[in-house]
Amino acid sequence: QYLVCCLASGQPLFGEFPVTKGSVIHLDQEQSFNQTMRRYIRICDKLNIKYKNLDIDRVNITRNLDSCEEIRTVEAELMKQFNGKTLAIIDSLNAVSEADENTDKISDILKIFKRISEKTKCAIILIHHTGHGDKGRPRGHSSIIGVPDGILMLDKDQDSKASEISFYKTREGDHDLFGLRYQLKDEGNYNFKQKCSEKLAFELLIANVKPKEKNINRMILKTINDSVETLNQSKLYKIISGDRSSFDKALKTLIDLKYISIEDLGKGRAINYSITEAGQKHIEEWNDQ
Repeated sequence: QYLVCCLASGQPLFGEFPVTKGSVIHLDQEQSFNQTMRRYIRICDKLNIKYKNLDIDRVNITRNLDSCEEIRTVEAELMKQFNGKTLAIIDSLNAVSEADENTDKISDILKIFKRISEKTKCAIILIHHTGHGDKGRPRGHSSIIGVPDGILMLDKDQDSKASEISFYKTREGDHDLFGLRYQLKDEGNYNFKQKCSEKLAFELLIANVKPKEKNINRMILKTINDSVETLNQSKLYKIISGDRSSFDKALKTLIDLKYISIEDLGKGRAINYSITEAGQKHIEEWNDQ
């Protein structure tokens, strides 16, 4: 919501990173109207702007977007809502879809949003959650990693209360792109009726946080493990994408650790990859952490 307020007002993100002023649609399926508006107003009060002056449409729908047999009709309706918008926030994937996120059916709704984004030129941020056992990767089927052009991870340090945003995946660049570390600060008088401060500030702590190196390793293992087809290097990289040298380095590391086995089909033919027993055990250890 802080990003939305900065974009809709044209104020620099964290007072440092320039943004181009635009309009936003917020598909809000997780919070009540009062909860969402209370936070927007607290953020705006800190930024010294009025929420009513911002081009933000907060929308709530009463059905899952992939539950209708006329799925193209749903897509057309969303196309109209997103057209002319700069950014769409969808909170969350689980709340707008009835598909089992652990199966490839979840890719249907992801592909709908991707088509809408391409046709309307509206950037879409789709909020999803990490696994219960492993907080270092998105939960669910590998298509949740494969379909999006980029994935940002949000992690909170329980000791310092600081939050960190880092790249998990980017299709257009290097896996070593920096992230941000920030903290929330309550400011102003405390409202006992609403049980919160009157202002909510986002304070930048570090602007060049490197993502965890294990992210790409986990992406590779999870993708191979979840795939219903045998993957060679070309197919695997098409899903993982990003910086090729980082991908090749991670793949070699996993092979050296004997988490991945290779099947050489002979001269001129592709090498296929599969998860070894050690690799499977490593994946299971994520869920036990």
